[in-house]
Amino acid sequence: MLRSRIFWRLFAAYGLLLAIALGAVGWLIQRRVETHLVGEMRRKLEADAQLVQQLVLARASSPAEQSGQVVRLARITGQRITLIAADGAVLADSAAEPAGMDNHLDRPEVRMAQLNGVGSVTRFSDTVQQNMFYTALRTDHDTVRYVRLALPMGVVENELHWLAGVIWTAAGLTLLGALVLLVRVRFRGIRVALGVLLSLYVALIGYHLALRDDLSAGRGGAVRVVAPP
Repeated sequence: MLRSRIFWRLFAAYGLLLAIALGAVGWLIQRRVETHLVGEMRRKLEADAQLVQQLVLARASSPAEQSGQVVRLARITGQRITLIAADGAVLADSAAEPAGMDNHLDRPEVRMAQLNGVGSVTRFSDTVQQNMFYTALRTDHDTVRYVRLALPMGVVENELHWLAGVIWTAAGLTLLGALVLLVRVRFRGIRVALGVLLSLYVALIGYHLALRDDLSAGRGGAVRVVAPP
């Protein structure tokens, strides 16, 4: 009886410690991947802004042509595209009529681009009424001083929700397997068992992330800009 009580006390203690360890590892992985996803979105928008700059500003001279190019490219890329003058006036926007839009010189991403050449920020858009991730690129064009691209934050939030589901499902399965294994082995070889389970936990998360990357690449991770005839 005494040995049984000691075992279950140790079982509860090891189970609690393992749950804390798995939770900490899961939280760290989630935070790391969050930072990675946001960084990837920023780099993607910066690269796409350069492509839009080269295509629109090189081939469209009049405001009407620029506006038409912006709308077509936004339809292809799924991004919101805005062309802004040096004084902050909106010259073209894929989501709204420029005439009805406020001056954009005070927008955080535009101010950052004015100082550093490029600026990225997450904020609520009064025009489209949702949280957006913005990237603005400063240009040397005479008329269009800033090219700004944006994606809804829902894209990132969906990825993070999926990631959280993978992490905590893997953590729960690993914890369950560890507790079952503890009962089976009665703490004999416990360090080896826990090492194997933790390795399996990390490997399971890595497999799902690699699978998600493959699926994203298959959907076309890089934006393909098609020039209109």
